Amino acid sequence: MAASQCWEMAPEGEKTQSWEKSQSWEKAPEKTGRRPWEKAAPERLALAAAAAGATGAAVTTIIFFPVELIKNRLQASGPGGGFAYAGLVDGLLTVLREEGFQGLFAGFRPVLFRAVAFDFSTIFWGELFVQLRRQGLKAAGDYSVYPVWELALRTAGGWATTAALLPLETVSTRCTVSRPAIGGTAAIKELWMEGGTKAFWRGLKVMLMLCLNPAMSFTAFEQLKGLLLAFLRRRSRESSASSASSWELLSWPQAFGVGVIAKMLTLCSIYPLIRGKFLLQASDRGTAGLRHVLREAVASDGIWSLYRGLGAQLSKSLLSSALLLSIKERTEAHWQRVFIEPAPCAWSPPLQEGAQA
Repeated sequence: MAASQCWEMAPEGEKTQSWEKSQSWEKAPEKTGRRPWEKAAPERLALAAAAAGATGAAVTTIIFFPVELIKNRLQASGPGGGFAYAGLVDGLLTVLREEGFQGLFAGFRPVLFRAVAFDFSTIFWGELFVQLRRQGLKAAGDYSVYPVWELALRTAGGWATTAALLPLETVSTRCTVSRPAIGGTAAIKELWMEGGTKAFWRGLKVMLMLCLNPAMSFTAFEQLKGLLLAFLRRRSRESSASSASSWELLSWPQAFGVGVIAKMLTLCSIYPLIRGKFLLQASDRGTAGLRHVLREAVASDGIWSLYRGLGAQLSKSLLSSALLLSIKERTEAHWQRVFIEPAPCAWSPPLQEGAQA
C-alpha cells in the first residue's frame, strides 16, 4: 500500500499521534542529543555520516572554489616555475585580470566530483570502523571513548579511500595548476602520456600520510565538541538558567567555532606534507619522492618555502572545513532518518472478523 493511501485511510486521531511522534523524532537531537537510531546498524550510521559530510563537501567546494584554485597553484609552484602570485589576493586579482571571471573556476567539475567522492568514502569507512569498535566495546560493557584508537580507525578509512580514489585527486590537481587551463579529459590524457597507470597514483605515499588530515580534523572536532558541551552543561547547572540536557548538540555558531579550532590545530601540524604532495602531483618529477622535493624546495627558497601557500590554505581550509563540519553536525540527523528510519505505514486497517479465523 502506498504511503499516501495509508495516510488517507488512517483515522484522524491516529494521524495526530503519528504526526506528534514524527515531531518528537525531529526534535529529539535538539533536546537531548540522544537519537532514536542509536542502536542502528553501524553501516547505516556510517552511511548517514558520509552523506552529511558529502553534503558539506559539495557546499564548501562551490563556495570556496576560487580560493581552492589559487591555493593549489601556490602550493604547486616549485623552483624555476609555477605561478608568480604574491599571495591569495594577488592570485585572485591576477586570474581575474588575465583569464576573466570564468578563469576562477578552471577545473571546477573535476574538483567538485573529487571532493564529494573523497569525503563520502573517507567518512563512510572511518565511521564504519569507529562504530564497529564502539559496538564491540558496548557489548563488553565498556562505554569509554578512546580518541587515539578512533584517530587510527579514521586514518584507516582514509587509506581505503586513497588507495581507490587517488586518480581523482591527481586529475583534479592537474586541472587546476595547468597552463593554459585544461579539462578532466585532457588531464587524463596528459598524465597517461607522462607515465601510464602509475602517473595516476603519483604521490600515493604522501597521500597515505595525509590521511591524518581529515582523521585528525574529525577526531579533534569530536573531542573539542565534548569538552564544550561538558562546559556548557556545567555552567547551566550552576546558573540554573536552563536544563543541562539542552546542551547535547552544538548550535551552528558553536559547531563553526569548534571546527575552526580543530582544523587550525590539524593544518599547522601537517602542512609540509600537503606542500610536498602538490609538488609531486603538479608536474612530472620522475622517481623523486617526498623528501627529495621538499629538500629541493628548501635548498632553493629556504625553510619557509615548506609553508608557501599556508596563508591561502588557512584562508580556505579554516572557513570551508569549519563550514563542512558544521553542516555535517547539523544535517547528520536528517540523513539518519533517510537511511535508518524509512517512513513505514504507521496505520493499517483492522482485520475483518472473518479474516482473523
